[in-house]
Amino acid sequence: MKEPWGATADELRGILAHCPVCGQSVAGHAFSLLGLTVATPENLVRVETLITNIREHDWESVRKYAEFEGAKDAVAAYVILGSHPCGVCILVKDPFELYAGKEIYLQETLSPDEVNLVKDICQEWHRF
Repeated sequence: MKEPWGATADELRGILAHCPVCGQSVAGHAFSLLGLTVATPENLVRVETLITNIREHDWESVRKYAEFEGAKDAVAAYVILGSHPCGVCILVKDPFELYAGKEIYLQETLSPDEVNLVKDICQEWHRF
């Protein structure tokens, strides 16, 4: 039986050909869901604020996004860490449509200090 997050790992691996930090396969790396919100026209201001928080590396604010509605598109911020000192945050479009593909909207590199911070605020990590 596949780990509950195995499908997410497969989907992320499908849109992330290699680790943006080290250039190697993401095999052996870990990921965590940092934030998630509904991506609808009615929620546009919240999505824009999430994007701003990511661009400004305000990881504690990103962590406060925890909205999901199964019948609506979402955007999800994932942190990916490897055996290197830096990490990466990617903002992924997560469509409601079953056969619509996920895509990366935004990507930001985390410094070693930021990696330590997200390790503290993200309790659940999953392997690729």
